[in-house]
Amino acid sequence: VQKDKTHFFATWERTRQRASDTQLSTVPTLANRTGDFSDLRSTAGVPVIIYDPASTVGTTRQAFSGNIIPLTRLDPVALKAVTYYPRPNRAGTIANANNFGGNTKTRLNRDIVVGRLDHQLSPNDLLTARYYINDAATNDDGTYGVPLSDPLSNITDVRVQSVLASYTHIFGPSVINDLRGTYLRRKFLNTRPGYLENPASLIGLNGVSDAAFPAFTAPGYASLGNAAGSFRLQTPILDRQIVDALSYNRGRHAFKFGGEVRFARNEEVRDRGSAGNFTLSPLITGLPGKSGTGNSIASLMLGEINAASIQISDKIRTVATYVGLYAQDDWRARANVSVNYGLRYEINGQMRDRDNRLASIDLSVPGGRFVVASDERGRLSPTATSLLAEMPIPYVTSRDAGWTPALLRPSYRRFAPRLGLAWSLGERASTVVNAGFGVFLNQWAYSVQQSLAQTLPFFFSKTVNAPGDALRP
Repeated sequence: VQKDKTHFFATWERTRQRASDTQLSTVPTLANRTGDFSDLRSTAGVPVIIYDPASTVGTTRQAFSGNIIPLTRLDPVALKAVTYYPRPNRAGTIANANNFGGNTKTRLNRDIVVGRLDHQLSPNDLLTARYYINDAATNDDGTYGVPLSDPLSNITDVRVQSVLASYTHIFGPSVINDLRGTYLRRKFLNTRPGYLENPASLIGLNGVSDAAFPAFTAPGYASLGNAAGSFRLQTPILDRQIVDALSYNRGRHAFKFGGEVRFARNEEVRDRGSAGNFTLSPLITGLPGKSGTGNSIASLMLGEINAASIQISDKIRTVATYVGLYAQDDWRARANVSVNYGLRYEINGQMRDRDNRLASIDLSVPGGRFVVASDERGRLSPTATSLLAEMPIPYVTSRDAGWTPALLRPSYRRFAPRLGLAWSLGERASTVVNAGFGVFLNQWAYSVQQSLAQTLPFFFSKTVNAPGDALRP
């Protein structure tokens, strides 16, 4: 842009990727979907008998005549749910296993744009600015041909943006300072087809959210829906950073001094099952005590579920502050010996929830206790009130426990020494001996905080289980 003073650089990278993978699955036969299980066989070709759980007397049950469930006994939700399985398209085995084959269809669309501007204010002063954006979207329709209910279907939308500004000043031949500021903003949106369109209403299921198709796990068959979770929304993810580094060379020493301040923020909702997770069991339609009987899809057709759960999560609004200082020296002690030594000091504010919706169990006291995050005055989040009575052991606030709102005991003795050695052996220096020692401090993993947010009194998961030999599971 301006000769020997201002330079500009820009690049655009586009990716369009299509991928596919073949999957074999076991799905109910067309007869099974109407309650007819007369085609049911074991791997040895022996008929698999299904029994009526409503006829249970002690450990005996009556088999359905002809292995067919009467139309009047078929559950209306189940009748609609099984229509979201793909139809068999291959013969499969004698037990009707692997009777469906399909190809995944994964599409990746990504654009990356980078722009950089350098401006030489003077022979000793350089300004730099850089902008980066990465937009990526991934869409996988699964193999069913029905993305709504396919456990492999997935929609991901990711954006990463960053702005960097730096100022480099040369004080003299041996002293250089570099000051940098970075602003990073990201989003990660992962959803299933039908997000917020209430797919459960299509099969007549009530009492669950509108986030995704309900998940049905049937042993011996492919699943409907995705039991791993309904959606995950992280936006915004912010990281603001200021770094300063001073370099000073003197004789055989190369000194470096600097510091860093970082402010992080992350807002996330991770839904692990608000649309409902339902687990089926062949035991419900089997003969108690006799293996090789019953069928999980037959149990579904009767509307009998072995286990059902709903998990609802609130938004976690994470913030963290980090401060670090360091000093180090690269000392060339001899022509063939270099020593690197330094010291770093860190104040790590740890990740905490802005609304203090975290809790942990403290086992250092007899009988244990819950420690619930609070502000400096010991006040709890209003969202904790409704479930405090459900806590099975006593609780205290983080202030009364002497913990931070991040549920940690604060420590400010966070010194991290570093020492390194490089020693070249022989006249040709063909062998080099390297040795090093360091103490590295880090904050806990983000997954730990997620676990602390998904516990009483802020998270409650209800699971209903029914034994397979119950009169009415």
